[in-house]
Amino acid sequence: MAEVLEAVAEGASGFSRRVALKRILPELSAEESIARMFVDEARIASGLHHANIVSVLDYGIVDGAPFQVLEYVDGATASTLYDRGQATGAPMPVEVALHICTEIAHALAYAHTARDQHGQPMNVVHRDVTPQNILVSWSGDVKLSDFGIAKASQREEKTQAGVTKGKLLYMSPEQAIGGDVDGRSDLFALGCVLHQLVTGESPLAHPDAIAALFGSGEIDLGADPQGVRAIVVRATRRDKSARFQNAEDMAVEMGRVLSERVAGDPRTEARRWLESVRPDPLKDTARPLDDLFDLQIVLDGAGTQTSGVRQFHTAAMPVAADASTARKTLPRVATSARRSRLLLFGLLVAALGVGAAFAFSPPHGDPPRTRTRPVVQPAVVTLVDERLVPTPRPTPDDPIRSKMLADEPPRERPTKQRKAPAPIPTQLIDTEGTGILIVGGDGALRAEIFVDNRSYGSAPRRLTLPRGSHRVVLRTPQGRELGPHIVNIESHHTPSAPARLIIPAAS
Repeated sequence: MAEVLEAVAEGASGFSRRVALKRILPELSAEESIARMFVDEARIASGLHHANIVSVLDYGIVDGAPFQVLEYVDGATASTLYDRGQATGAPMPVEVALHICTEIAHALAYAHTARDQHGQPMNVVHRDVTPQNILVSWSGDVKLSDFGIAKASQREEKTQAGVTKGKLLYMSPEQAIGGDVDGRSDLFALGCVLHQLVTGESPLAHPDAIAALFGSGEIDLGADPQGVRAIVVRATRRDKSARFQNAEDMAVEMGRVLSERVAGDPRTEARRWLESVRPDPLKDTARPLDDLFDLQIVLDGAGTQTSGVRQFHTAAMPVAADASTARKTLPRVATSARRSRLLLFGLLVAALGVGAAFAFSPPHGDPPRTRTRPVVQPAVVTLVDERLVPTPRPTPDDPIRSKMLADEPPRERPTKQRKAPAPIPTQLIDTEGTGILIVGGDGALRAEIFVDNRSYGSAPRRLTLPRGSHRVVLRTPQGRELGPHIVNIESHHTPSAPARLIIPAAS
């Protein structure tokens, strides 16, 4: 129901802090029950202050859309780390899985017994303890996130009797049937998480597992390592009274097994493994030079009425009407202005140096080259699947950028094998009869997009298309075709609520 963006909160005297910005998806923002759940999540999580819980730093509403500012964790989810270990030939060690789950048990021990500012029990039950909601930083910090469906005394949006919330592969029996849940339901889920991080799947993933649980009261776990098996068996019993009775007891038992397997510091061992599976930041963030030039810069009120405020923003993010509002409302999604100025200065110097080399040093015997001015085309930047993606040339409804590009021809992106057709000139597109389509996802990265047999460049990308039905095919760098996908573009597919074609990573 929500999306999370990487952002930078900026303040006075050059202050900036990397944060995560969470907001309800535009198409769901009008639903009152979801808005109340979002407020409840912010209220509950902001009252929890623990090293193993993601902090809520701020909450607000801009143009009727609520948002949360969260602590940024520079790392990956436990689920992603397990998959990356398998892909890189360095499977997650049992000791790392135990370390992660022990830290989460400490977080649950705190949350289950937390009291509010008046000393009253908060009675928090997370109800969604899964590998996707466990964040692990590259330095070894482990944090529990997403209290969106948590049960708590202060919650305004109450779950109706008999209604089930959570993910089936981690649900305790009482949670699965919509019964009364307490902290021991979270411990059942944590036992499933430990089993998954060790074996690759939840114990409830087996077709007969749920039947066995409701029948004999135990799940057939297979070949779990000694010690780990006993923990998972006890945590996942059908009878709540036969499980660990509190998270602290479970943390102590996992810590005991961990100390038998690791002679030194378990966090140090975890950090060593994390370094072995950490992606190469230079390889993962590298972008073509043209993409770096495709940044729109809003400086000192250019294109807005924001006086004296330098900001970079995404197309989906609102721009405050004045400087005082800008400081109080939505944090600017950006890098700092200082780093951005240095980046652009360096790029311009590099571009001028390359141009000068070609202009003044022609190869012997070749005719002199004609000096040409590099075309720098600003464009809006939007976030798709947590990546900054340059969009096509701006549409005529943006008078400032349209004026800048009025005399510049459309740009073609060259490829090694063939030259892609020039994009449709924006001057010929009827903006009143168009909609927005975002093509992205891990499975679409760097794939060439063909809409109705016309190339629109590489994914991820935001496209402006005529309303109606379109045939979308993606061609990967390896030559494999994905699709065709039939996409219907409607009038409500606006920049703030686009149609989305998200291709998951290939299995």
